[in-house]
Amino acid sequence: MSEENTTSQAKKPISETTKAVIEILESRDAISLSKYAGQTMDRDDLTAAQWARHLIEELADGIKYAVRMERGLLLLDSAREIIGVSSSPQASEWLDRYDEQFGETR
Repeated sequence: MSEENTTSQAKKPISETTKAVIEILESRDAISLSKYAGQTMDRDDLTAAQWARHLIEELADGIKYAVRMERGLLLLDSAREIIGVSSSPQASEWLDRYDEQFGETR
């Protein structure tokens, strides 16, 4: 694609979630460059099996993070039920935000 075509196209809107992912990726790149002495993901000194091992280890960590997060969310769900009986404006606001995020209805 020529530069002219790229610049003449209307820029598509990007979701806040996508923006957050981009920020995370850029941050991780900076950390990796520092941690691994300037190495990027474009490195060619690992075998396919070594890349697979790295992925397996990262996914295993990801599973642990997901399970830990799930436990926290289960606590929040319990707290939501308790807060639901409160008549304070703060509780009502929190419940509205929670419901908006997670599709809950009262």
